[in-house]
Formats: sequence, C-alpha cells, structure tokens
Amino acid sequence: FGVVTPRCPVGVAFKPNSKVSVRSKNIIAYGDVELDLSGLEQLVCKEQTNAISLALQRLGALEPGSTATIYQILAQLNTILDIDGLDALSNGQFDGSLARPRVFEIAGAMNRLRRDCSMVQHKP
Repeated sequence: FGVVTPRCPVGVAFKPNSKVSVRSKNIIAYGDVELDLSGLEQLVCKEQTNAISLALQRLGALEPGSTATIYQILAQLNTILDIDGLDALSNGQFDGSLARPRVFEIAGAMNRLRRDCSMVQHKP
C-alpha cells in the first residue's frame, strides 16, 4: 500500500454551530449534523454516547493549523481520561451520565462527522 499519509482533525469543524444532544445510544445531534453511530457495535449504553459527544466538542479547541494526527489526539485524550477521569470531558463539573467509551468508538464518531473539511492530510 505504500506510505499512508496520516489524517489530522481540523478543530473548527468540530465546533457545533448549535445545540448538541444525544438522542439515543446510536444518534448524536451535533449542531445541524446527525451522527449515526449504529455501525459502532461496541457501544453498549447511552452514557458512552454522551461521553463521545463531549469528546467531539473538546476537539473544537484544537489550534487552527494543528498537525496533530488522529492517533496523537486520541492518545492524548486517553491519557487525560486515565489521569482525570470522565469529569475532564465535562469541564470540571460532575456528570453522572457518562461511561467511558473505547478510543475506537471516539475515532469512529470523528470519522462520521463530515462537514467543513473536518480532516486534512499533511504530507510528511
């Protein structure tokens, strides 16, 4: 396959332009986009979907022009969750409606959010 060029999330694309709500275990209304997570078979409860929606919103804080890859961002997020727990996703407020998803499900949700060039590729 040759050299695979890593994809880098564009933070601005992850800023919702209106309300974010979790409608069910498989549906996130993310601004004007509806994310269908039914293909992510390892999601077992709505609480994991709540955590995924908060993780996606956190990506909106990425620096413009950031060259951090999906892998690097997910590794950072995983470290933050290991150290600070799920409260790190909810801006320091206690949120009892969260359960930790695997990084694969967060990556799957990132890939399903297709708007405003949410990913770019930087040639090495």
